[in-house]
Amino acid sequence: VGLSTIAVTTVGANNIIQPRTDGQTYYVYVRHTGKDASGSAVTTTLNIEKTGDVVFGKLAAEEFAFFPCGGAAHGIQLEASSGTIVAEYAYYTKA
Repeated sequence: VGLSTIAVTTVGANNIIQPRTDGQTYYVYVRHTGKDASGSAVTTTLNIEKTGDVVFGKLAAEEFAFFPCGGAAHGIQLEASSGTIVAEYAYYTKA
């Protein structure tokens, strides 16, 4: 999936950016834009989670992460600590 944006809410299951996989390795990029859906500045934390609500990363405004993931059990979802956060994301399949 190429570079996309999503308005992330406080319900991680509503913000799945990379679904469960078939065991392939994926490289995932996520960036906290520091904005909400209306364009206002936000400073709340963006959680990066495995589907099933297991937090493994947190981003502050303007921070980003790039990491490998894979396996059939979980995908990747995002969750705002409060309000909404616009996040950029992309993922790529390992060749």
